[in-house]
Amino acid sequence: MQIHRLILAFIFQTFICQFAWSSESEIGLVILSAPGEPISSADGKALTRKALKKQAWHSILLDGSDLVVDRALETRAPDWLIATGKLFEDLARLKGNSFKSDGLTLALPKNALFALRITNDNDEPLHFKPGRYPSLVTTGQFLLEGWETAVSINGATWTVSAKYEKRPDGVLLAGSMSLLAIDSSGQGTVLVPSASGMAFLRQEILWLGDLNSDSKPDLILRRLWVTGEIEYVLVVGSTLSSVYVDTDNPYRAFSSGVEESFSISRHINQQVPLPKGRFGKSAFAISEEVWNRALGSADQKLPRLIADRQLKIGDENIRFTFEYLPRSDSQEISSLSNAFVWGGPVLVKVHFRNKTQVLMQAPSLDGGPFRVQVDKINGEPAIEISFSPHYNNSFTNYWIWAPSQDGRFFRLFILHSQGC
Repeated sequence: MQIHRLILAFIFQTFICQFAWSSESEIGLVILSAPGEPISSADGKALTRKALKKQAWHSILLDGSDLVVDRALETRAPDWLIATGKLFEDLARLKGNSFKSDGLTLALPKNALFALRITNDNDEPLHFKPGRYPSLVTTGQFLLEGWETAVSINGATWTVSAKYEKRPDGVLLAGSMSLLAIDSSGQGTVLVPSASGMAFLRQEILWLGDLNSDSKPDLILRRLWVTGEIEYVLVVGSTLSSVYVDTDNPYRAFSSGVEESFSISRHINQQVPLPKGRFGKSAFAISEEVWNRALGSADQKLPRLIADRQLKIGDENIRFTFEYLPRSDSQEISSLSNAFVWGGPVLVKVHFRNKTQVLMQAPSLDGGPFRVQVDKINGEPAIEISFSPHYNNSFTNYWIWAPSQDGRFFRLFILHSQGC
């Protein structure tokens, strides 16, 4: 059971991301937890109700332009069910009743964005006063080039602005947006540094105010990844934290070659069964050498098409393009998400039934080819992609077509295999 929980903690670690770049405030650690997510201790052990209450969690939600903060004292079963096995081959034999609830999650109000826990430098919990915290800006401020606003906090005026870098062709550089705040004396601070290596469809301020009563701007930012996932960024004082939310709720599995064990999680709303048996009516592969050479030869400052391939699903064509997208590569403080640890600069796009979407953001390869296969699952078109970004870590991902929801490929299954 201890191994089970350690693996479970590994699976969900990408949902909790924390960054701290200043010791000016008493804040030591900020942790965000997505609604329904199981909460474990640092060593992977499941927490008791009593322990969770002692940790001083808070629920965070928006009501109009107000941020509503309350103590999160109640717990419930998580939205994620877990199944484990000793050999990875057991994965194919899993059934619905193989998945069991394990651990606890916080019983948050409906529409809560996330749960929040803050400690000081001595790891003692800090408490926020429950109540409503008015926003100083209208909810949903999209951070376009040139965006700027002036706000007043306890009589002091702050100018908050979004700054971007540009590529040589004049287009905004992906991940380069930084959010700055300048007080009336001209003293500036970086609220949100650029997200080195990342790319977003849009970024917007959901709330801006003073959460910890230090007379400085705090905020909640929502980032929409180019692949459709959501990331909430919270800035309190001089500390920035984020939480990653994938509304597709794919199965998430982790296998360990050394212990010959696996653990897989399934969301309670996930009704599509796991892919089983042979998969792949047609396929192609790009070798590690060819992939890395194409990526390495790309102009690092301008976009470039790396590869273009086409397969068949029945009598339909399905096209894949691989496009290098330049990103900010700031070597200074970054708001890069831990959930993007295996991501990279190549947009893997699928073109099908007159629609185009970005499936994933792929890195360079280290340990094998980039392989794409197509077939059907439950009668619907499906895609499998396998790749190795690191000699000891490989991934196999599945997507399935969902005609009932505007017709797009949904993430169905993410398998992370680690050799040791």
